[in-house]
Amino acid sequence: MARTGRPKAESRPSDEDPTATCACAECPSASPGPAELGSVIATAGQALLPAVADDRVRPLIDTTLAFDTAARAAERLRSHQAQGKIVLTVP
Repeated sequence: MARTGRPKAESRPSDEDPTATCACAECPSASPGPAELGSVIATAGQALLPAVADDRVRPLIDTTLAFDTAARAAERLRSHQAQGKIVLTVP
């Protein structure tokens, strides 16, 4: 089967072994490291939290469940049934 899209410049681990991970930034399987993730969250928080507080951004709440039903919430997420955020309430 012919590949489409960008020409393949070099062999990547995922090309030979589908369970292997690649560290290059071009691969969709590449994930940010802890420092990068922390920086992204901090930057997003600076812009997002004021917008939420001013009611310019409102999260879509799918379900609100008691904390003791967290397993049910996790199953809802894993099964892709959730159409928004699931909120767990703490007594």
